[in-house]
Amino acid sequence: MAAAKKNPSLICALAAMLVFIAGVLLIQANALGIKNSGRSASLDFYTTLNPFEGGQDLLDDFLFIDIDEASLSALGQWPWPRVIFARAMEKILAAEPMVVGVDILQAETDRFNPDSLSALATDASNDLGKYFLDGDQALADALRDEPVVLATALADKTKNATKKSANILVKDKARFDIRSTPGIIFPVDQLSGLEGYGFVNVDLDHADNTVRYLPLLGSLEGELYPSFVLEMARVYEEDRMLNLDLSDGMLPFNSVTTGFLDFPVTLEANFIIHHGYSSRFNVLSMSEMFGDNADSDDLADMMDSKIIVIGSSAAGLNDLHATNIEQAVPGPLIQLSAIHQIMAERFLKFSPEIDLATIALLFVALLALFIVTGRDRINLGLVFSGLIIGVSFWLCVYVFNAQGYIINSFFLVAFGSSALLHALLQSAFLALNKKALQDAFGSYLAPEMVKEIERSGQQPELGGEKKELSVVMTDMRNFTALGESYGEDVEGFTNTMNRYMTAIAQPVLDNKGTLLKFIGDASMHIHGAPIDDAAHPRTAVETALGMIKAVESFNAELAEEGKPPVGLGAGVNTGEILVGNIGAKTKFGYDVLGDPVSVAARLESQTKSYGVLLIVGPDTVAKCKDDFDWWELDNIAVKGKEDPLRIYTPRKQTPQHDDFLEAYYSGKWDEIFTGIEVFKSAAPDMSAYYDNMVSRMKEGKPDDWDGIYRATSK
Repeated sequence: MAAAKKNPSLICALAAMLVFIAGVLLIQANALGIKNSGRSASLDFYTTLNPFEGGQDLLDDFLFIDIDEASLSALGQWPWPRVIFARAMEKILAAEPMVVGVDILQAETDRFNPDSLSALATDASNDLGKYFLDGDQALADALRDEPVVLATALADKTKNATKKSANILVKDKARFDIRSTPGIIFPVDQLSGLEGYGFVNVDLDHADNTVRYLPLLGSLEGELYPSFVLEMARVYEEDRMLNLDLSDGMLPFNSVTTGFLDFPVTLEANFIIHHGYSSRFNVLSMSEMFGDNADSDDLADMMDSKIIVIGSSAAGLNDLHATNIEQAVPGPLIQLSAIHQIMAERFLKFSPEIDLATIALLFVALLALFIVTGRDRINLGLVFSGLIIGVSFWLCVYVFNAQGYIINSFFLVAFGSSALLHALLQSAFLALNKKALQDAFGSYLAPEMVKEIERSGQQPELGGEKKELSVVMTDMRNFTALGESYGEDVEGFTNTMNRYMTAIAQPVLDNKGTLLKFIGDASMHIHGAPIDDAAHPRTAVETALGMIKAVESFNAELAEEGKPPVGLGAGVNTGEILVGNIGAKTKFGYDVLGDPVSVAARLESQTKSYGVLLIVGPDTVAKCKDDFDWWELDNIAVKGKEDPLRIYTPRKQTPQHDDFLEAYYSGKWDEIFTGIEVFKSAAPDMSAYYDNMVSRMKEGKPDDWDGIYRATSK
């Protein structure tokens, strides 16, 4: 705590910096999956703001053939006899599409093949199978030598004979973390020797079952197998090779190459999907293959030279998935969306280099925050932090849209948490410092008040009386410059403020005033209570002048220390005031309430405007007019009041000033402008007063000028 008191700004900065560094380390280490969660959350945020809308000119080249509810109604429950599916594929392939992906597992023998049907016969001599085609063979014949990719699936164990058409080459395989699988489900053996086979598994985020990535490679017993999307890209390019390597350049990324296609993947060989709305794709119901227009040219034209994925949107077939912008998207459409994204060259990437650059920039921003906020500019710090976070989010979105880089927004969360902690710690230290100052100021209460309480033999309690008193309000001038001259030396500044308050308190105590409170660098004291003082108006003015003189002596000490001088402005007013123990039952103090108190505060606040150190209200002047010379300053209605007050400062008034006041109140301001040097030469020490008055008058005379200046500020 002692160290904190000596340099609280440093403590706040170090604590905030440690939180930021700890947050960054947790993210980079992926502790509790926080890095992956941040990437997923960032991808969701950017995608929600900007769903993929690119590649519009390519959309007509893509087609989803849907085994939808209408198809199931027309052709019966799934699975259909494979002969029927073979006929549909013949019609599709006859239209000469570029590539066809069948997102339907063909892992079971056709239940309508001859052997299965013969087994159903009640008479063993009745061979029903000879009347039916072998559906598996019919489908194999339909697909042979055609640009078709069949679905496989990563599973707990392998089913059917291994089928693979691609040659996969990985450079520096140890760099990658390609998922392993205990098994793969392949199509039935009759469907061997076709153009392509790829697994259709999607990568579900187990936190919310949302599809954000598609795995492109899987490893079974050390051998790599391609995904459905990867195989469709390869078959489209009419290539046999798939290459996984690290790209060149200042920001290298892992990429897969086949033919002329080259696209980035993560270290897990995942493709990052920038989801758009699935409704953008053309859809054809499979039932159309068997309808009245099955052989029409229009139907063939819909499939000619297209990239086609066949699958199902029927809810009963359980292939619907959530994306970060839609709740239920058919798996085949997710596959088609990824292929469209590849063809449109819309690639998303994670970059360790950009992550490090982001961390470095936020670190610099945090240092700038410490400089901006200083010791006590908390609100400015919060605004600065909000601006940094807002601009950073905008830049993240811009980089995502323009370059496809996904910046982890959790880095911004770490920055925001650090900035908030910094503000909270600053508030706590300022509160502690304020309390310490308030506790110290309690020693400046008038001894007379303490003695009166002791004489009464009673504990202080709530209550008060109305009494004519004189109130003196003061405020330090040049407080900010003095504070800045101490920099981070809070203890030194506090000691100096204590010396200042001791200096201005002494005249109050010498004149038997009651010093009620210090509020920051301001003070309030009264004369006439609790000890009666019949001459309290005169005593109040004398005390105010004594306080001004005490500040002059204090400035001499500051000059010897090389510190900037300070000033004191004071306002004195007299009137009937409620005085006594005021507050709550559990917390109260000796205080005053009443309109004259507010007026005294308003008078003090006007001292700068009139270029004087002391302004005295008319009721005070009326009661001690023979004790001092008085210089009339103005006839002012202070803010919040309608009735005007003649205000004064202690000084002998010159005849020239009488002329000034007559011209001023009567509205003959041109006479003042022409004769201002005469007025100033007669009273050189009042030049600031005249300059301020002329400056205000040059702003324009109100149309309804009645000799009363109505203040617009406190």
